[in-house]
Amino acid sequence: MPDVWSVNNSKKFGPDHETFNPERFLDKEGKCLNRLYKEFAPFSLGKRNCMGEQLSQLETFLFVSSILRKYKISNPPGKPLPSLDLNMGITTKPFPYDVLVTLRAP
Repeated sequence: MPDVWSVNNSKKFGPDHETFNPERFLDKEGKCLNRLYKEFAPFSLGKRNCMGEQLSQLETFLFVSSILRKYKISNPPGKPLPSLDLNMGITTKPFPYDVLVTLRAP
């Protein structure tokens, strides 16, 4: 069983590997680098990787793009930004946080 957590949190991604920075996987033209699939393992590794990876990527893109097209998601005024600390257990999950979702103008 591969240790996906340590692969995804590798310092190979730079000194700020714990910060959210999707640009680290894009080239100068904004296209996805191949290193995303070689060094980042959201669907596990090796022979036992997720069979539904391609379907999941397509569905995630459609879901997120449709939400972001209709709504603006921001931090509520006066609230601190969400913590990047994780709630460790059998799975890792973020601690509860608030977001402000507003309908975009048509």
